[in-house]
Amino acid sequence: MKPLADYSHIRGIHLSNFPPFANRFHNDKREPISLEWQLSYCQKLNLNSSRQFCDFPIYLADPAGCIDFYRESMRTCWRYGVSTMQILFNGNSLDRTLYILEPEWWEEVGDKYVRDMVLALKDEPGLLMWDVMNEPSCNLWYKDASPEEQPERWEKINRFLKHYCDLIHELDPDGCLTIGHTTPDDLEPSNEWVDVICFHDYTETRARINHAYDMALEAGQKYGKPVINSETCCLCRANPYDVAIEIAMQRKTGFYVFNLVSEGYWGEVHGLIYPDGTVRNPDAVAALYGFFRNRTPSRIKAKPNREGYVYRALKFLEESLTDDTGLFRNTPRTTDEILEAAEYAANLMECNEMVPMIDPPSAKIADWRAMPPEERDLEEVRKFAYELGKTLKEYCQVL
Repeated sequence: MKPLADYSHIRGIHLSNFPPFANRFHNDKREPISLEWQLSYCQKLNLNSSRQFCDFPIYLADPAGCIDFYRESMRTCWRYGVSTMQILFNGNSLDRTLYILEPEWWEEVGDKYVRDMVLALKDEPGLLMWDVMNEPSCNLWYKDASPEEQPERWEKINRFLKHYCDLIHELDPDGCLTIGHTTPDDLEPSNEWVDVICFHDYTETRARINHAYDMALEAGQKYGKPVINSETCCLCRANPYDVAIEIAMQRKTGFYVFNLVSEGYWGEVHGLIYPDGTVRNPDAVAALYGFFRNRTPSRIKAKPNREGYVYRALKFLEESLTDDTGLFRNTPRTTDEILEAAEYAANLMECNEMVPMIDPPSAKIADWRAMPPEERDLEEVRKFAYELGKTLKEYCQVL
């Protein structure tokens, strides 16, 4: 595809899409989630583009199979209205593959790999652009170098990038090319070689995120080129999905969220949905449609007891925790009865934002209900219901 003047329409994602023969290169023994399944969620989530990682070891393992796989993946994505940013090299693995920076390797291996991939895929209608290398500076060889060594190493990386930018432009003169830089600090000197200026941002506060956009957009204005953020959103880096997406939209910049499915190595800190299609955080999904949490003084605190439902919930809990007793009987309440009352209270607490949602009471209730009644710990269920009642009373300040 020819370079566009504006990529603000891009709502991108990273998919789990390694070819079967690539697992040994990625230490990934999982059964891959169906690409079609993931793309069906792209449609539901208003996503229209994906970044597709390849790397030369995958190609060397099976050149024909590699090309067939990525061609078919790109075509499958396009059938769902999802374009592809095709990545050719990965700077994250540069520590293990430093030999690729040597011109001798380009002549013997690298040029053939790039030539075969580009000529095979350049006319695919789903190809949005080429990404020569993902995060060239994000590797220990460069990051842990001494202040004296870093400039020389950065220059060596950029000689590699310049060589392949030139080669791809030669092979696909009408196509679009970028480099997915780790941060906006890395954009020079490649701004002159690319068609789209591309940065990643995982910074921690609104001011820092906006500063990253300031730097990238200033470079775009200087060189007269569009700008895109091809990686953002990470829980453990204080880079919330809804905040990062909101700022990208405010700055009218296309973006790629990392990533679609919470699973595997990155599952603890990345992902919009789980492999069963449930949502990790509704805020992230809402953000893709332009809806964001109110963080202003105008927000309204919910009043759970406005119509007396907290009193009813507390009475229900009290009854469920009171055994049916009499002179000649003592019939304990069942766990089903207690869980019904607990759900009543849990629903009030969750929808009124009274509890953290990392471990919502309703999830614990669902876990117990999935167990056979005889396997439930009655005392544990009773304690759980009692604690819900205490929280409700304290939050609503009722006696």
